Amino acid sequence: MLRSCGKILQNVSFRVSSIRTMTHYPIDDAMFGLSEEQSALRQTVFNFAQKELAPFAYEIDKNNEFKDLRSFWKKMGSLGLLGITAATEYGGTGGSYLDHAIINEEISRASGAISLSYGAHSNLCVNQINRNGSHEQKEKYLPKLCSGEHMGALAMSEAGSGSDVVSMKLKAEKKGDYYVLNGTKFWITNGPDADVLVVYAKTDTNVSPQHGITAFLIEKNFEGFSTGPKLDKLGIRGSGTCELIFQDCKVPATNVLGDLNKGVYVLMSGLDYERMVLAGGPVGLMQAACDVAFEYAHSRKQFNQRIGEFQLLQGKMADMYTTLNACRSYLYNVAKACDLGKANPKDCAGVILYCAEKATQVGLDAIQILGDGSKKCPICKISANFKNVMKLPDTMKVFFKPVSLAKPAQIMDFQRKHQKRLVKLASEYKVKTAKIKAKIEKEDLEIKKMLTAYEKLVSRRKQMQEKLYKIYLANQKRKPEMMYRDSRENTMSTSVSHISNHSSLSHSRTFINPNSSMTKGKSGSSFFNEDAPMLQSQSKRVNKQCNFFQNSSLPSQSSRKPFFA
Repeated sequence: MLRSCGKILQNVSFRVSSIRTMTHYPIDDAMFGLSEEQSALRQTVFNFAQKELAPFAYEIDKNNEFKDLRSFWKKMGSLGLLGITAATEYGGTGGSYLDHAIINEEISRASGAISLSYGAHSNLCVNQINRNGSHEQKEKYLPKLCSGEHMGALAMSEAGSGSDVVSMKLKAEKKGDYYVLNGTKFWITNGPDADVLVVYAKTDTNVSPQHGITAFLIEKNFEGFSTGPKLDKLGIRGSGTCELIFQDCKVPATNVLGDLNKGVYVLMSGLDYERMVLAGGPVGLMQAACDVAFEYAHSRKQFNQRIGEFQLLQGKMADMYTTLNACRSYLYNVAKACDLGKANPKDCAGVILYCAEKATQVGLDAIQILGDGSKKCPICKISANFKNVMKLPDTMKVFFKPVSLAKPAQIMDFQRKHQKRLVKLASEYKVKTAKIKAKIEKEDLEIKKMLTAYEKLVSRRKQMQEKLYKIYLANQKRKPEMMYRDSRENTMSTSVSHISNHSSLSHSRTFINPNSSMTKGKSGSSFFNEDAPMLQSQSKRVNKQCNFFQNSSLPSQSSRKPFFA
């Protein structure tokens, strides 16, 4: 670490007084446990970024382009910033991951867009080659990447597999001493400008997805390789992002990075470090937002006093300051653990998630303090969108949970151990589902049969009721004639006894009540149809059957029209 900081400090060729005039709130490095060398490293990178990058940040965001990117890249290389974690024998600085996070923070403080490009180069490309490349590959690619002569990038995501990496479609087929790549990659930071790219492709489709992926080193002048148009992004504008196109792209077999079909191991070996270093981006943006907003609050006057003296703004500024320091403290402690070889996957994922979300909050608070002036502060605009952009390289943890919870070897062992069990459970689930479906269909058929029989009985009962009602109406029409005859008989039979009269009255009532059970005899047979007893008996039997169906567990018939009563 001392050698790396010393090398960077020796390469400083500008004076501190040359930076642009603006109030920048100092950072108490001692409070965060940084050494004097690391504090000097921060000051060196701060002076460089504020002179060479910060004055152009607004134009970079506005035009979505940094015209002097190549010149700026070589200046970074001369300071030793591009290969901060690479070995010194290959042109690197040999620094620590904490150094890397500090550098990324200060570059982001000047421009979030260039910070993302820097992270893609030094973290995703250079660090991967340094960790997994062969001696020949390191000798060939690292010196130019560390000096700034070349730019690097990493290509993992595709249009249909952003977070689900193992479902990638880019294929690499072995033909002699070459691999032929066909397919595309999408959302690739530094894609339009990169000279060397770490690209992941499928080399074996007959095995499980995670076991058939290989990492390749691609040069921009390889036959069959091209790039699409530059994407016009919502936030972090200025960092080149595009699609990569592979049409029969020939890649030498010697350019396989790591082992064949072990690309997931290459990817996972540096994932924790990549997340931690990238978390320096939102921390730098929060610091820049505080720099601009606090200076404005102490200079802008309203109602004869500075707006920073209003209690509401003081509370907001206090929240911004404490949030920034909490994120920085979390980041530095995770970085120190990584340097000690004790990287915790959960904290490496947690620090970028927490810092990105808090950067959004601090950026919005800064916009409220600045008001109309926020339009001239690209840091605030970028910070408000940084939550979405920073999660792009990290959303894999949502869909591939073991990535953020376990080490690569543990993930593979877990998948091998439980793969057969998962296949068996899936097969059993299909069988059970088919049985349940057949049972439901059988029950539906039985219910339909019962409903059909019920409807027939209801129809038959209705017919019986209609016949009985017709008989009743016919007897009602004949009632006056029968009553006249009874009256005549009563007048002529004056000597009939009380019992006879009583019988006559009862006999007369029989004709008035058509539902009486007295259907036999001379007078009864004259006004009940001979079919009445039979119809009544059938009606009772039908009613009994209908009641049975109504009391059973048939579906509700409330939607049917009411039967005739």
